[in-house]
Amino acid sequence: MFVDTQKILIAGKRPEISKLFELLMQQQQRQFISARRLEECFDLAIKTVPDLIIVDCTTTKFSRCYETVVALKNSSVTATIPILLIDDPIQRDEDIGKLVDIVAGVLSEPFNPSEIKKMAGQYL
Repeated sequence: MFVDTQKILIAGKRPEISKLFELLMQQQQRQFISARRLEECFDLAIKTVPDLIIVDCTTTKFSRCYETVVALKNSSVTATIPILLIDDPIQRDEDIGKLVDIVAGVLSEPFNPSEIKKMAGQYL
């Protein structure tokens, strides 16, 4: 029996976020793809067509996160792929509300491992 590999694209400057998701969601049929910069996220998403995209907005200007998410949602290739945002509530930009309606969910630090598994698992 052949099982498709589920691809998860994680975009952001912090490698520890990618590692956290890999450790929490590690399963044989999952492939993790990292984009160290949001500028790479769109191109990698078009190239790999992941099953889930996670965008870390905590270390990037909100405008860059917004541009990336809107570009992904406007592309015919990636429009239906669920996107989860990572947001730091302490540094929250009030503009994050502009994205809440177009993303699948928002994860805030400090992370609750069971929340990450549950939310990401809904889309895989």
